[in-house]
Amino acid sequence: MPETAYGLVEVAFSFGLVIAFCVWQLRSIETARKRLREEHSRKEEQSHRNETD
Repeated sequence: MPETAYGLVEVAFSFGLVIAFCVWQLRSIETARKRLREEHSRKEEQSHRNETD
């Protein structure tokens, strides 16, 4: 295998790791936003119920 191929493999591997990390972070952020949105709507619903009672 030529020496330049090792550099290309290393670059591809590094790029793949960076992309995988970015996807992981974006998914965890979206999950957290969804959870917070649900908690906020639940609290808002409860406060609305308390106001009408």
